[in-house]
Amino acid sequence: MVPVRTAASVSWNQSKWSHIGEFHMISTVQELAAEALFVSDLQPSECPSSETVEETVTAMILRHGSDGCAASVAEEFGHHPEVAVRRMNWVRTELRSAAAAQRRPHYAS
Repeated sequence: MVPVRTAASVSWNQSKWSHIGEFHMISTVQELAAEALFVSDLQPSECPSSETVEETVTAMILRHGSDGCAASVAEEFGHHPEVAVRRMNWVRTELRSAAAAQRRPHYAS
């Protein structure tokens, strides 16, 4: 018996790959944002707003580019791993908070 591919199986496979590609792209954007915030001068003691975090991420990407941000993160982890781990934990927490703030509905006053 020879397996036969139907249109349904082809479309399922296409949607599966499309979904995986979309997840990969979202993951890559999140990683870039984390690297950009990591290399910024923004400090946890400043308790930045989600708007400040977003503006800082954008500014760092424009200033350093994706490769520059990644290189600076790698350098910091190589020279000061214990400090870099704490900073990256803070970065991830800030980015989760900023994303959550974007998802909250805004009501007119």
